[in-house]
Amino acid sequence: VFVANFNHEPNKDAVKYFLDHIDEHLSERIRNEPFYIVGKNGKRLFSKYTKNNNIKINFIDYVDNINEFIAQRRVNIAPLRFGAGIKGKIAQSLVNGVPTISTSIGFEGMKKSLFKKYLADKPKIFAYKLDKLYFDEVHWSQSQKEIVHYSKIWTLNFNQKLLKKFLSNNKLKGS
Repeated sequence: VFVANFNHEPNKDAVKYFLDHIDEHLSERIRNEPFYIVGKNGKRLFSKYTKNNNIKINFIDYVDNINEFIAQRRVNIAPLRFGAGIKGKIAQSLVNGVPTISTSIGFEGMKKSLFKKYLADKPKIFAYKLDKLYFDEVHWSQSQKEIVHYSKIWTLNFNQKLLKKFLSNNKLKGS
């Protein structure tokens, strides 16, 4: 699955990059699995790119419960080549227990040691890692456990920092 706001250029570029460069390295077995592009106008923007590949792409403009939808997927992809900050699409995937294959840009701001095995800056490596994660049940189960654990710690630490900042800025007056 790839979830995106297509009014944002890095997301448009990521889908084009996937279809133009990563696609050619995908195994035949991954091509037979459904691939979802979720985001308003995805079909209008990218259907011309899908004519020359054999991926089963399902374009979905809107999903009522995106967390539930993501949680039902096996792998999230984020082949981002530019952008800044922590990517919501990856964080959302993590908290829903879905491993992500992404680039250095996609994992920007996240714990590098955890994401090394999901990191793929070259199209051929991206395709290989996607295939391995999707079909290797042991690898996928281990990956899911790691990201669920990481997301719990990450969100807990983040919320603790926010609470400390709030409390230090808003010291209670009186008793």
